[in-house]
Parts: sequence; C-alpha cells; structure tokens
Amino acid sequence: VSKVMDPAPVVRLESVTPTSVTVSWTPPASTQPLEYFVSYVQGTTTSPESMTLLTTATLGSLVQGVAVTIFVRAMNLYGYGKAGNLTATPILTPAGRTEFFNVSLVGSMTERMVQ
Repeated sequence: VSKVMDPAPVVRLESVTPTSVTVSWTPPASTQPLEYFVSYVQGTTTSPESMTLLTTATLGSLVQGVAVTIFVRAMNLYGYGKAGNLTATPILTPAGRTEFFNVSLVGSMTERMVQ
C-alpha cells in the first residue's frame, strides 16, 4: 500500500525583514518524508522549487509591500504530498519595524507579527 504524505505540512512564520521571510513547518505525521520542496509566488515572480532536508527555510530578495505566498511540500518513496502554504505581506512601519500580515489560505485566522 502506497503512503503519500497527508495532510500537508503546516507552515509557520518565524522571522521577517523588509525583504526576507523565514518559515518553518511540521513534518506530516502519516509517514516519514525524505525531503521538502519550497517555492513562492510574489506578484508576477514565481520561484523554482528548492529542495531541503531541513524543516525551515529563509526566502530572500522579496519586494516590500507585495504579498508573497510560500509553498512547502514533502516527498517520500511514494511521491509528493499536498503543499502547505502561508501568505504574508512585508510592510515597513514608520517606527522602522517590519510588520508581516499573514493569512492562512485554509483557515480563518489572521496573525500579525511585529519585529
């Protein structure tokens, strides 16, 4: 019986700068992933997938004030699982702090992170 990962990894926002985002995720519990693939879409820019064995990634060279959607999917011997995602928009506040507003695409919770 094949066992592709389900559900998708839960992606969390860890830290931000005006032009970068660090995210982490929880591995799918159903089966052990071998590797993860991370990509993002920001405006008209779509990144190629990057492979990692870690459960964290930092995405750089982002455009301040433009929403970015980050996708993470796991792969095991049976193939790719569903992609987890997170959408955030970096905004530089007058006080010089970076604020990220993110909305889960599958949930109804909105979070605000200020650094």
